[in-house]
Amino acid sequence: MLPRLLQSIALQRAGVEALEILVAGPSRVIADARMWQAVVNCPVRTVATDEEATTPAIRNAAAKQAEGDLLHFVTPEFRLDRGFLGEMLDAAKDVPEADIIYSDYVRMSASSGRGASGVVRVGAFDEDRLREREALGPSVCIRAALFQELGGYREDAVYPDWDFRIRAAQAGKAFLHTAYPLLSVPQRKVTFRERALDGRGKAMLVIANPGYFHGHTLRWALSHLRGEKWAEAGQFMVIPSPMDVTRMLHSQAMHEIDGGSSAAEAVRQFKNNVVSFSA
Repeated sequence: MLPRLLQSIALQRAGVEALEILVAGPSRVIADARMWQAVVNCPVRTVATDEEATTPAIRNAAAKQAEGDLLHFVTPEFRLDRGFLGEMLDAAKDVPEADIIYSDYVRMSASSGRGASGVVRVGAFDEDRLREREALGPSVCIRAALFQELGGYREDAVYPDWDFRIRAAQAGKAFLHTAYPLLSVPQRKVTFRERALDGRGKAMLVIANPGYFHGHTLRWALSHLRGEKWAEAGQFMVIPSPMDVTRMLHSQAMHEIDGGSSAAEAVRQFKNNVVSFSA
């Protein structure tokens, strides 16, 4: 899919002269990038990483080599609207205080069973929504100075983008929304591994940013990592709200009360049905 991504970059209406493309990853990815550079006639720099490098580690490696003032991380399945660069550069120039600039995007469904295709309206920045879910979407530009200030991505994070945006919000950084779909991304099936790691990933995100979340949510995160049954993972890629945690705790308390009553009744019935006998 990398050639089509590079072609969508090469077809930008404006801003290509200010563009720097870095393709980072293991040797097999680097080899592909060098091959397709000639086909799309677009300059590409490569950054080699270890075979076992995580996605945030690969992005950090690319960012260290970048020379531009804005960073935008993409994966090969992304397609940029022809106005992407021009819109983002104009927004960065018109609102210099904006640290993170993000836009609406188009979600493309591969099949009718995975939800309808269409424009996803991300909306204005909302901290409460960010505490609940990764609310900005994939079309996000970051000031390089901010990326460096925050130390890049946490390389052990299950949700590195979400974690970075929370850290930026905690630091009081400014978010700017551009109400135009500037990027397209296919809606893919969530893997079993992603679902299995979801609860742990959300709990780690909360624990890594304790000051950003309500005490109930922090309690949930700690209990989930301890394996306490009441602290369920919940909906995929949605962090339980304080009210959700209260409901979980209430359900657990009622279960314990019911369990205790049932045990007492079982003991009473056993005692009443004992048959005495003598040897």
